[in-house]
Amino acid sequence: MPQAMESCQKEGAYLAEIHTTEEQEFVVNMAKVSHEQEFVVNMAKVSHEQEFVINMAKVSLEQVLVGNMAKVSREQELVVNMAKVSREQEYVVNMAKVSRE
Repeated sequence: MPQAMESCQKEGAYLAEIHTTEEQEFVVNMAKVSHEQEFVVNMAKVSHEQEFVINMAKVSLEQVLVGNMAKVSREQELVVNMAKVSREQEYVVNMAKVSRE
Protein backbone atom coordinates (compact mmCIF):
# COMPACT_ATOMS: atom_id res chain seq x y z
CA MET A 1 0.00 0.00 0.00
CA PRO A 2 1.49 3.39 -0.97
CA GLN A 3 2.58 5.67 1.86
CA ALA A 4 0.16 8.44 0.83
CA MET A 5 -2.79 6.06 1.01
CA GLU A 6 -1.68 4.79 4.44
CA SER A 7 -1.36 8.37 5.73
CA CYS A 8 -4.87 9.18 4.55
CA GLN A 9 -6.35 6.05 6.13
CA LYS A 10 -4.66 6.88 9.47
CA GLU A 11 -6.45 10.23 9.35
CA GLY A 12 -9.77 8.61 8.41
CA ALA A 13 -9.60 10.15 4.94
CA TYR A 14 -9.38 8.92 1.39
CA LEU A 15 -6.63 9.53 -1.12
CA ALA A 16 -7.95 11.64 -4.00
CA GLU A 17 -8.02 9.91 -7.34
CA ILE A 18 -7.93 12.12 -10.40
CA HIS A 19 -9.55 10.63 -13.49
CA THR A 20 -10.14 13.58 -15.82
CA THR A 21 -8.48 16.79 -16.96
CA GLU A 22 -11.24 18.79 -15.26
CA GLU A 23 -10.55 17.07 -11.94
CA GLN A 24 -6.83 17.77 -12.40
CA GLU A 25 -7.50 21.46 -13.09
CA PHE A 26 -9.80 21.67 -10.05
CA VAL A 27 -7.14 20.19 -7.75
CA VAL A 28 -4.44 22.47 -9.20
CA ASN A 29 -6.65 25.54 -8.72
CA MET A 30 -7.48 24.50 -5.15
CA ALA A 31 -3.75 24.15 -4.44
CA LYS A 32 -3.16 27.64 -5.85
CA VAL A 33 -5.91 29.12 -3.66
CA SER A 34 -4.57 27.28 -0.62
CA HIS A 35 -1.04 28.52 -1.35
CA GLU A 36 -2.28 32.11 -1.76
CA GLN A 37 -4.19 31.88 1.52
CA GLU A 38 -1.08 30.53 3.24
CA PHE A 39 0.89 33.45 1.79
CA VAL A 40 -1.67 35.95 3.13
CA VAL A 41 -1.61 34.31 6.56
CA ASN A 42 2.19 34.38 6.64
CA MET A 43 2.22 38.03 5.57
CA ALA A 44 -0.20 38.80 8.40
CA LYS A 45 2.16 37.02 10.80
CA VAL A 46 5.12 39.06 9.52
CA SER A 47 3.08 42.24 9.80
CA HIS A 48 2.14 41.38 13.39
CA GLU A 49 5.80 40.63 14.22
CA GLN A 50 6.87 43.94 12.63
CA GLU A 51 4.21 45.75 14.66
CA PHE A 52 5.59 44.07 17.81
CA VAL A 53 9.15 45.15 16.95
CA ILE A 54 7.99 48.72 16.23
CA ASN A 55 6.10 48.85 19.53
CA MET A 56 9.15 47.53 21.40
CA ALA A 57 11.25 50.25 19.73
CA LYS A 58 8.70 52.86 20.83
CA VAL A 59 8.84 51.55 24.41
CA SER A 60 12.62 51.62 24.28
CA LEU A 61 12.62 55.22 23.00
CA GLU A 62 10.14 56.20 25.70
CA GLN A 63 12.42 54.65 28.31
CA VAL A 64 15.35 56.65 26.93
CA LEU A 65 13.21 59.79 26.99
CA VAL A 66 12.19 59.14 30.62
CA GLY A 67 15.81 58.45 31.52
CA ASN A 68 16.90 61.67 29.85
CA MET A 69 14.13 63.62 31.56
CA ALA A 70 15.33 62.22 34.90
CA LYS A 71 18.88 63.33 34.05
CA VAL A 72 17.63 66.81 33.12
CA SER A 73 15.64 66.94 36.34
CA ARG A 74 18.72 66.01 38.39
CA GLU A 75 20.79 68.59 36.51
CA GLN A 76 18.13 71.26 37.16
CA GLU A 77 18.12 70.30 40.83
CA LEU A 78 21.90 70.64 40.90
CA VAL A 79 21.70 74.10 39.28
CA VAL A 80 19.02 75.19 41.76
CA ASN A 81 21.13 73.95 44.68
CA MET A 82 24.21 75.71 43.32
CA ALA A 83 22.17 78.92 43.10
CA LYS A 84 21.07 78.44 46.72
CA VAL A 85 24.68 77.95 47.81
CA SER A 86 25.70 81.02 45.84
CA ARG A 87 22.98 83.12 47.54
CA GLU A 88 24.03 81.75 50.94
CA GLN A 89 27.65 82.63 50.21
CA GLU A 90 26.55 86.08 49.12
CA TYR A 91 24.57 86.42 52.38
CA VAL A 92 27.62 85.38 54.43
CA VAL A 93 29.81 87.85 52.57
CA ASN A 94 27.26 90.63 53.16
CA MET A 95 26.98 89.70 56.86
CA ALA A 96 30.77 89.88 57.10
CA LYS A 97 30.72 93.33 55.50
CA VAL A 98 28.03 94.49 57.92
CA SER A 99 29.88 93.25 60.95
CA ARG A 100 33.09 94.97 59.80
CA GLU A 101 31.27 98.25 59.44
